[in-house]
Amino acid sequence: MIFSSKRGMSPLIATVLLIAFAVAMGAMIMNWSAGIEGEGEGMPNYCEGISISTNQGACFSNNAISFNVVNNGDQKVDGILLSSLADGTSIDIKIKDTALIKGENIDKNVPYLYSGGSVELEFVPLVVENGEVVECRNGGFSQTELPTC
Repeated sequence: MIFSSKRGMSPLIATVLLIAFAVAMGAMIMNWSAGIEGEGEGMPNYCEGISISTNQGACFSNNAISFNVVNNGDQKVDGILLSSLADGTSIDIKIKDTALIKGENIDKNVPYLYSGGSVELEFVPLVVENGEVVECRNGGFSQTELPTC
């Protein structure tokens, strides 16, 4: 036996080194993955300061929904999405020419087929950031009835 006079590392030292190596690798992976997950601390929140409301609510006449929207937030709203749920059918309508600066309001009529019954309307502000449209659902408002005008 050529190697009979040589001694190896003790099992206790080898175990401590393996645990230290595993902890160091785990810390590196956690630090690296913290920047990848969703909205971290360094990620901007595009919907912060976005808020729209209505003065009189939406109403229905002549196959159209009429409504008034006011920008109450601190930032510009680039558009409005009308989300409708009636009779189990969901429809999303991006309304043209609805950019609003702070404090501005707008009156709109949107073609809509409505035969009565229950309906849920949600008005969602849209913001364009880095070429992408962001829906700010927390900054909008909803309505559960659609009266006639």
